[in-house]
Amino acid sequence: MDDLGRGFKVAKRVLGHFLRLITRTGHLKSGSADNASAGASAANLEDLLDSSSGAWSIGGLARWPIFDAGAQQADISIAQARFGAAGADYDAVLLSALSEVETTLANYVFTARELDGLRRARADRERAYELALVRYRTKTDALFPALDAGLRLTGLNAEIASREQALLISEINVYRALGGGWQSFETDATKETNP
Repeated sequence: MDDLGRGFKVAKRVLGHFLRLITRTGHLKSGSADNASAGASAANLEDLLDSSSGAWSIGGLARWPIFDAGAQQADISIAQARFGAAGADYDAVLLSALSEVETTLANYVFTARELDGLRRARADRERAYELALVRYRTKTDALFPALDAGLRLTGLNAEIASREQALLISEINVYRALGGGWQSFETDATKETNP
């Protein structure tokens, strides 16, 4: 899973822990109800409303969690710890993604500068090869220096081709680190042949 996908997962966990935390601390209540009751009791139904009935009662109902206050405080502490841990996970994923982008950009810049230097060197090697050929044709020098200059030019061209390939790979890595989607050619070919 890439860093962006992990970041969304961690952000979802952070939001879930945050909502549980504010619900448990009372900052977000789903609703409350106040209840009350009134009643009377009598031996017979006919005597229920007489003054001679056995008892009358009026009372209210209130819920007050006295004995589970420690458990609620522990739940709040756990929710706060989970919220902090989820935030730390999110920070770690974010820092990892930023580090990957920085590394791939640095590799790209280094490869591009190296390629520029090799291309400048190629102009010098081509000039040296041309001069060696001119000296050979005018019989002022032997064939060996011209062959040596040609060999050096060919080696430099091979190195430039290698660096150009490395630059393309660096571009792909930068694109991927920035969150660009990437599909393999094999997957595309399979989809085309098997609709």
